[in-house]
Amino acid sequence: MSKKRLAPSLQEISTLSASELPLKSKTVVFPIGSNEQHGPHLPMGTDTYILNAIVEGVRRELEPEDPFVFLPSMPYGKSPEHMDFTGTASLKATTLIAILDDIVGSMQKHGVKKIVILNSHGGNTDLINSLAYDLHYNYGVGIFCLSLWSSDFMGSDEIKQVIKEVTYPDVHAASIETSMLLYLKPELVGAIPKNVLPKAPFPTISTGWATKDLSDNGIIGDLRESDKKNGEILYHLLIEKAVLKLREIAKED
Repeated sequence: MSKKRLAPSLQEISTLSASELPLKSKTVVFPIGSNEQHGPHLPMGTDTYILNAIVEGVRRELEPEDPFVFLPSMPYGKSPEHMDFTGTASLKATTLIAILDDIVGSMQKHGVKKIVILNSHGGNTDLINSLAYDLHYNYGVGIFCLSLWSSDFMGSDEIKQVIKEVTYPDVHAASIETSMLLYLKPELVGAIPKNVLPKAPFPTISTGWATKDLSDNGIIGDLRESDKKNGEILYHLLIEKAVLKLREIAKED
């Protein structure tokens, strides 16, 4: 049996192949992650490892007639809240805006009409959602924002079916991400802290918080539901959701 061909990536094909698609008939997906602290037990590339795994799974699930092509993922994001922890690399808001503007401008030059920003880092979400209006206005391109952990992508009820017994919101480096790394990259997961919770409640009113104000070890959440099986369920659920959302976008005029 022949191996199923993945949906195309502009990293893997030639300019000739891109013109023959043709690129202008495709919706371009631009994945964005981060490189930031994820507690003492997870790699700083956690968001990007999850993102790349989801992208690969989505490319595998899409059919040849699905009109999508993928850009290579960007492994950096806007992470000032984590800068007190060694190794975090954060983009300024102005830098992320400039990158997105350049990517959209480049794709618009090639005749692309729709771009999906597929984001796996919560710190990018608000900026991307806000910038979408400007990018659409400036370039006349449809801009769609899919953030893996936003409520319109992965609802809280769906999360609760997998991550059931926690006493603190699962914000960062807690049961969800730990479970997913136990499934996707177990060799990169260190000793998981036991019986550790953040030192302060998570804000209930929108505010500019810093991780150090909430947690001494960088974990914002409860680790007790960290489990490889949970990670496998979440992985497949995220792929299923992403494929459904992309196909919805494909139907948009």
